[in-house]
Amino acid sequence: FIELANPIAAERRVMRRSLLVSALENLQYNLRYADRLAMFEIGRVYLPELGDGLLPCEDRRLSLVMVGPRQPQDFYATGQEEMDFFDLKGVIEVLLERLGFKADAIEYRPLQGVGTFGARCAEVVIAGEIVGLFGEVHPRVRAAFDLPAVRVNAAELRIKRLMRPHWRFDPLPPISPYPPVVEDLAFIVDEAVPMRAVENAIRAAGGALLTEVVLFDLYRGEPLPPGVKSLAFRLTYQSQEASLRDADVANLRERIIRRVEREVGGKLRG
Repeated sequence: FIELANPIAAERRVMRRSLLVSALENLQYNLRYADRLAMFEIGRVYLPELGDGLLPCEDRRLSLVMVGPRQPQDFYATGQEEMDFFDLKGVIEVLLERLGFKADAIEYRPLQGVGTFGARCAEVVIAGEIVGLFGEVHPRVRAAFDLPAVRVNAAELRIKRLMRPHWRFDPLPPISPYPPVVEDLAFIVDEAVPMRAVENAIRAAGGALLTEVVLFDLYRGEPLPPGVKSLAFRLTYQSQEASLRDADVANLRERIIRRVEREVGGKLRG
């Protein structure tokens, strides 16, 4: 930490290394007046180990915090479910999409043992580079900031890694004159296997004939055994050269099933 020679208060004697400190302080203050908050802050953190030996590195970052009911309260008191890890992940996905990042360049890697967060935590990786992390704040951290016993979802992203050129050429994919073939495949995988790993295996096996992969269902529970989940994908096959025959689709399907089984241990759900 960078220590201050003349701090304005005892608890302000060092410069922050994370925006989440001020974000949680602001959250604690504002929760006295509202039970549903979605806040952001753009500011600097101070990292002496990355500085020039005299001055610290001043890294600009973005913090996001979401807490409270998923839907605003109404007269009938509906929508009591709390915002969670996946609501925050959705906000980050939309943010990166609007900034121009392609979905296949973005990865969300699960993390364990991060002091600020509990079991639900992931880092955001773009083109192989870590740009930040997000998750559900650990109960001990929440208690240290005198926050109520609610889910506190927070993220911190590095601004520099999110900056994009003001313009770029982005050619449209060719439009095929031949009809697509759409089918659904569901795979049973271990709970620890991320959806993106299954999707990557599907895309690698499908090649150029697989034009779209959409996850439309996640299922846990009976009749599946504990520790596994079912991921159902809607796949679109289409060729630029000819209409696909039943045999072509069958070959693609078998290739995808074998690849998913080999790479992530997934079994086709009957």
